[in-house]
Amino acid sequence: MKDLDALLKAVADGLNAMAEGIHSIAKKVDELAKGQAPKKLAKAKPANRKKAGAPPKKAPKKVKHLGTKTQTAPDKVLEVIRGSNDGVDNATISKETGLNQKQVSSALLRLKKYGKVKSVKRGIHTAV
Repeated sequence: MKDLDALLKAVADGLNAMAEGIHSIAKKVDELAKGQAPKKLAKAKPANRKKAGAPPKKAPKKVKHLGTKTQTAPDKVLEVIRGSNDGVDNATISKETGLNQKQVSSALLRLKKYGKVKSVKRGIHTAV
């Protein structure tokens, strides 16, 4: 019981010392607040500001590769259709170009839209 009383007294003394410290800090803050007007906080500046006088960075130039243009799917399909006199069906176009059915259908739709291909019969296409 004596040990518990001693511990409680030590805790109480520590709390009193902390309270006195807090009161003295509060008094100093009040004195500073009375003596000075509140300052406005400066706006934060962006971290990645450019240096004055530094030349602007230029984007790297794109290199043109002459003669290395690859054929698009509509180009391949149109080439096969132009090579035929009677018209060509989707399966033949797919075999000769190496494109799948979806790619052939999309290419034909685009070529029809541009007026380069027309359908003679269902599934048979000729060049205009």
